[in-house]
Amino acid sequence: MRAVTSRRSGAALAWLAALLGLLAVAGPVREVAGAARIDALRVLRAPDAGAGTYLFPPGTRRVWVTFRYEEAAGERVGLSVTGRGGIGVFASEDRYNGSGTASIEVSGAAIYRGLAAQLEAALRQAQEGAQEAATQSAGVHEHLLSAQAGLLQAGSAMGLLGGADLSDDDGRRLSGARAAAAEAGTLARQAIALPLSDTAGKRVLAGQMGRPLATAVTAASGLSASAAGAGETTIPSTGIDERSAYTVQVSVGASPAASAEFVVYRGDRVYLPRTER
Repeated sequence: MRAVTSRRSGAALAWLAALLGLLAVAGPVREVAGAARIDALRVLRAPDAGAGTYLFPPGTRRVWVTFRYEEAAGERVGLSVTGRGGIGVFASEDRYNGSGTASIEVSGAAIYRGLAAQLEAALRQAQEGAQEAATQSAGVHEHLLSAQAGLLQAGSAMGLLGGADLSDDDGRRLSGARAAAAEAGTLARQAIALPLSDTAGKRVLAGQMGRPLATAVTAASGLSASAAGAGETTIPSTGIDERSAYTVQVSVGASPAASAEFVVYRGDRVYLPRTER
């Protein structure tokens, strides 16, 4: 693919690359010889709260993630938070020595900035894939698949941003990006469904994706710029469906060490399932 040359795109993609570098590799938890041990991972309402929490109310502006580490010897210990669809919304990393307890603040503002950057980067990936499919003579289908992957990732980001406390302007930007991305997604599905031999048809549809994707990228770029300068805001709500929960993972080096989940529910009431008849 051609490199994105715009300064803003470069910043968004650099942020995404840094974030992905901190996210732990999926798979079974493995013990690492000589590595720090991590336990007692909790998500708290306040830094001095005694017990961890799974359910957080709407309007929550920050949570604190705490964990105990033992026998650390300068290892890199990373914290990542992902939302539905595996989209990264927060990442941090530090080196630890000895034994102790770590406490890391995860703010709504940081999550908002991360989501906005992810959205812009994903839509730019889709735009590049569509451009390549429309103009290159080889790999047309593969470029379309790349564009579709970017749109799917953008959809995850927009889903979470839909639960954020956005300004009127940012709400309009998000709505514009969502509508334009949906139009591009329809064209991508139509192009991918064509026979592999119909390169010309695929290229025509890929070319038609250019206009809505340009609209979506412009809207996402504005949202990203707004998020970069935003002050304190709430953590985007998820609902109480466990499939929508935020996943918190602590890793030592590249190896997962502990994980937990939490949700920010919507509305002022939560209805839990009955356990008795």
